[in-house]
Amino acid sequence: AAGDRPSRLRHGLDRHGNGQRAVGGAALRLFATSLPAGAGDGGFPHRSRQRAVQVLFAWDLRRQSLDELFDDYYATLSSDSDDPEPKRLTSDEFMEDLVRGTVRSVESVDQRISASSSNWRIERMSTVDRNILRLAVFEMMHGGTPAPVVIDEALELARQFGGDESRSFVNGIL
Repeated sequence: AAGDRPSRLRHGLDRHGNGQRAVGGAALRLFATSLPAGAGDGGFPHRSRQRAVQVLFAWDLRRQSLDELFDDYYATLSSDSDDPEPKRLTSDEFMEDLVRGTVRSVESVDQRISASSSNWRIERMSTVDRNILRLAVFEMMHGGTPAPVVIDEALELARQFGGDESRSFVNGIL
């Protein structure tokens, strides 16, 4: 429930997730390889943040309902695996909390980003960078995760998903 959400968002930094990459610049392909045991159960917050960026990217482009996006995302995880018997992820509560919270708070989050990016309007930012920033700002505002951890995670996500200048851009805004 909403009352226990902040405690569920307090996760430490863990970098055991596979590297997922953006494919084709503007198009972010939602995919993952077979998942290790424990993925999505709170033991892999970095992977959950990767997933959150992917779902936020799709939401930003399509403005589709979050439940539909989550269903599509989970279906894509198992359908893109080369494993003949993939371990299907059906839920990642941390990722879903991050996405739902970010979308619910998008106006206040975007205002904070805009206040720190005087030379960039939010709509002019790349979709990937904008959603990495949204995720990070939301998590710093409401997640209870220490700011240095959130910033480090955002920079890693920018390196993984963004363009050549994304890491510097995200770092400058945060």
